[in-house]
Amino acid sequence: MENIPLLLSIATFIVILFLFFTAASFLAARKKEQDLLHRTEKWSEKAKNAGGSTSKERGSKGTGLFAFLGLSGKGNKGLDESMYADTPLFYQRAGIYNRSAIRLYQILRILLFLTPPILLIFSYLVYNRPVNSLTLLVVFMAAVVAYFLPVLWLKMVARARKKELDRTFPDAMDLLMVCVEAGLGIDSAIRRVSDEIHITSPELAKEFKILSLELKTGRSRNDCLKNLARRTDLPDVNNLVSLLIQADKYGTGVANALKVHSEEMRQKRYSRLEELAAKLPVKLVVPLILFIFPAFFVVIMGPAAIQVLRVIIQR
Repeated sequence: MENIPLLLSIATFIVILFLFFTAASFLAARKKEQDLLHRTEKWSEKAKNAGGSTSKERGSKGTGLFAFLGLSGKGNKGLDESMYADTPLFYQRAGIYNRSAIRLYQILRILLFLTPPILLIFSYLVYNRPVNSLTLLVVFMAAVVAYFLPVLWLKMVARARKKELDRTFPDAMDLLMVCVEAGLGIDSAIRRVSDEIHITSPELAKEFKILSLELKTGRSRNDCLKNLARRTDLPDVNNLVSLLIQADKYGTGVANALKVHSEEMRQKRYSRLEELAAKLPVKLVVPLILFIFPAFFVVIMGPAAIQVLRVIIQR
């Protein structure tokens, strides 16, 4: 117990050091973001007449404490949509493209990490509760678990979003094939699909919208398609991207290639549904044995058991 003040001093020093490095990392990320925004002003000027955001909207972004904390300052009209694809890939696969949300997520992780040590120090200084090695170990473990809980949650969100994209992508492929066969270019067809599929799948519509905005900025179509494949992390999207890149490289017809690919995806979808239907009887065995059979047994054997008990009691 004599070393408790020393341990609390060391813990306080570690917390302060952690806060210092966190603030430094935030400032470095802020500077990097400003440099990136400055470099992409020329790209946005090219997309100005095509519906991109203007430099005035970018200049209205909050500064100071609000911008540092990731909050919307006064007069903030949102981030430049053409910058969405420059967020880290880990957040993109979870559907998070707003840098303010990313900052709030990082701040939440830091606060969760600092909460157990702060509560320990507060309880010791205010209520004079004893602190031993076991308590310090529990507090450290709680801080580590709390720090990584948002990461686990974000991975679960990314997994659920991936399943949703995989479920709705064949429908988007059919719509894309119809648009191309109707005479639209591949860029216009992608923009049309992003507008039409918004009600059915907002996440997939967001991905196609980002792809359309990247194409407007003047980037190479192959790079934009590869970014789409990296963001979605789906085998079907990878196959589509490879198909479009090869069609653009060798000059083949995009409409026929999309038609063949759409039919292949439809067959794969039917095969997947048939596989799930074939697994259904096996999966129903466990709930059938645990929940259905006992109820049937009680209903069938209950009256007979009551009659047997009555006969035994009467005798």
